[in-house]
Amino acid sequence: MNAVDTLLIKEKISIDLNTIKPLWNETIDDIFNRASLTRPEDGFMQKGSLDGIHSEGLGHLLTELQFLPRAYPDAKW
Repeated sequence: MNAVDTLLIKEKISIDLNTIKPLWNETIDDIFNRASLTRPEDGFMQKGSLDGIHSEGLGHLLTELQFLPRAYPDAKW
């Protein structure tokens, strides 16, 4: 969370994600347990996306997603 998130929470436009994280963890743990899987330990997580810092993989993903509209600009869905 950053300064923008703090402002949005203050203006009641968004919620503090830290308040719902325990519920999210509980839900994910339940899903893994029902699937007879072991939840992986928390490890490295890329940070900085809110500041425009992304991994190289995002560029490849965006390239794939942009192919269709660029190749067929008049396509209708």
